[in-house]
Amino acid sequence: MLHRIAQAILPLAQSLGGPGLALLAALDSSFLTFPEVADALIVVLTVTHPSRWFYYGAMTTLGSILGSVALFWVARKGGEAFLAKWVGPSVMARWFGLFRRFGLFSVVLTSVLPPPVPFKPFVILAGATGVGMVPFVATVAAGRGLRYIGEAWLAYAYGEQTSRFLSANLFRVSIGLMISAIAAGLLFVLYKRLRPGYNIGPTA
Repeated sequence: MLHRIAQAILPLAQSLGGPGLALLAALDSSFLTFPEVADALIVVLTVTHPSRWFYYGAMTTLGSILGSVALFWVARKGGEAFLAKWVGPSVMARWFGLFRRFGLFSVVLTSVLPPPVPFKPFVILAGATGVGMVPFVATVAAGRGLRYIGEAWLAYAYGEQTSRFLSANLFRVSIGLMISAIAAGLLFVLYKRLRPGYNIGPTA
């Protein structure tokens, strides 16, 4: 049944453009699975309409945020029992260990990287362990925005050859984007700490 639903949605998503990308990403980030389909559709639509590259990337990001929030909310209501329905005890224990160690960084990491790196389990873990909604949404927005808007820009800059390049190098591109984001964040923190007066306490 899920396969039939997916087959029906794909042509509709492509015909709708930006809203279709949002719909596809929302479903993919919640209860259905369309591995790398949104990535490919971003490239196709951007090559067709290059001036809309940011719009396509942003709409895909928005859809993924909405789908992730839906899954997060269900997991918050269902707790660990919701995750236990999806995976075995040993896998759940391993994912819980990763989440306890890395927290929301695990969500950032998996939101940028493509399959087979799992994303939904860490969304569920964030909901089941009581992570705040605002930090969660900000984290997903950062990770998914980096991935989807980055892909849209590549399609805008390099045209049709982007599709072939991403097919062969999507994982490495995602790693590069993630490292760039981490480096930028670290540089920003360092800049703030080195600003004059940062460590000066209040005067008496």
